[in-house]
Amino acid sequence: MPKPYTFINQKLQSYSSLRDSLVTDARARLKFDQLNAAIRNQMVMPGQLVIVGDACSSVFTGEERQLMTYAGAVQHSLMSNGSVANEVMMQNYDMLQSIMTYGSIGIGTTTGAWNKHLNGIKDTLSEIESLHQRWRSGALPKSLAVSKGPKRTDCRSAACPVTDRKPVVKPAHAV
Repeated sequence: MPKPYTFINQKLQSYSSLRDSLVTDARARLKFDQLNAAIRNQMVMPGQLVIVGDACSSVFTGEERQLMTYAGAVQHSLMSNGSVANEVMMQNYDMLQSIMTYGSIGIGTTTGAWNKHLNGIKDTLSEIESLHQRWRSGALPKSLAVSKGPKRTDCRSAACPVTDRKPVVKPAHAV
């Protein structure tokens, strides 16, 4: 049993010429008309979804019903956009699809990095909370709680806590 299929109309054409180029059997034409009720009796615009159903059966399949729903949504979207916007989208469809693909890859990558960063913050805050709880319960003296905290890596102070060395100061005339 052949499966129904859809395609996006590429050019402005009459419904009857489109139908005549796709189906020849009278029974198949009737089903084609029923499947494409959203675009019947009008000019078929670029971007409209055209459904070619199973010619062997006059009964709609679940897939054909779903395709009709999609075609109706596309028709509604095209009517609300206007013809100029639709033409631009049709002419630049490949580029727009590429932008969307690369954009979603970038969003996924950024989300992963941001998630890793937030997990690091969560771990640091959990460690601080644990040290605070131990200090409040008296199990950890204040001097140990402060020394067990995260190491400072900023060496702009008089003595660098990471290396216990004095920072290197460049003379003012050096470039």
